[in-house]
Amino acid sequence: IYPLSFRVGKIVLRVGGVGAVATDAACRGQGIMSALLPAAIEWMSEAGYDLSILWGDRRRYRRYGWEVAGRGLRWQFDDQLATQDGVAALPLRPIHLPDDLDALTESWNARPLGTARTAEDLSCLLERPQWYKFVASTQPMTQVWYQLNDGGREVRVHVLCGRAGEALGALLWLRQNVCQSDGKVVVHSPASDDASTTLAERYGRTVETYNLGHIRLVNPAALAEKLAPALGPGAAALVKVDLSDADAGPRMVQLLFDAPLKPALPTPLAGLAAALPLPWWIEDPSRV
Repeated sequence: IYPLSFRVGKIVLRVGGVGAVATDAACRGQGIMSALLPAAIEWMSEAGYDLSILWGDRRRYRRYGWEVAGRGLRWQFDDQLATQDGVAALPLRPIHLPDDLDALTESWNARPLGTARTAEDLSCLLERPQWYKFVASTQPMTQVWYQLNDGGREVRVHVLCGRAGEALGALLWLRQNVCQSDGKVVVHSPASDDASTTLAERYGRTVETYNLGHIRLVNPAALAEKLAPALGPGAAALVKVDLSDADAGPRMVQLLFDAPLKPALPTPLAGLAAALPLPWWIEDPSRV
């Protein structure tokens, strides 16, 4: 169980991430998962976690209270349209550690939604070799984390932090300086009611949606107390959720997290969908 901190404005939620789990082939079909998941839920409840998150087969994990939560957008950046709109490329440079760490940490944690990171946590992520990390010395600092796929013909952006205009300039710089001439820049961002969706709708040559993850309520009453400023009267409904009812928890998860386009609750809470990390250590461009 990975301890995560989801931040909603000044509110911090304790989230238990279930991952890096597998069963030896010779031991499958013996009910090990059926024993471990309830035990993990009980442990998280006693440890004071508010929510749990995992990825996998919806039908399998829904039986244990997890439900699909949040939608992501996968969109191909249209550099020609951006150029027509007068967007200028924003020059990027490789991240320099430890010199950039304080500014990167400040930029990461300045967003109203997302996982909170200490400088030490962020430093560990930045040292992972499978991602390219570039920045521009704007205020706040613009961050771009990407992978190269298809022999370098696709630049896949998973982290894009910065103001909208600067983020667009960073994407244009990637298209002009990193992509091959016949390549493309593909951006992953949350489908939430914010500027990131607006950018995808305006500058997405192609736009696809996908599921971000699965969420389970662990301590509904504690969660309702923390989220009361965002929920308002809706907090009472959250307090009353009976987790012994196999459908009650998943229904509430859908109401809270899976309504980024037509939120059933106040829009500040619907924005929680944007706080779900893609893998454990990848953050969304919610500030865009």
